Amino acid sequence: MSDIDTVINRKKCLSLTTFRKDGTSIETPIWYIWKNLKLYMFSE
Repeated sequence: MSDIDTVINRKKCLSLTTFRKDGTSIETPIWYIWKNLKLYMFSE
């Protein structure tokens, strides 16, 4: 298992932060699956 596999497999979700034009941050929970060197992401 590579280092990236070890890091990614520790968690099941992450927080994606995007910004509006006025600078307000918006945090969105993103769930992901790491499989066959591909990262599949989804949110509600």
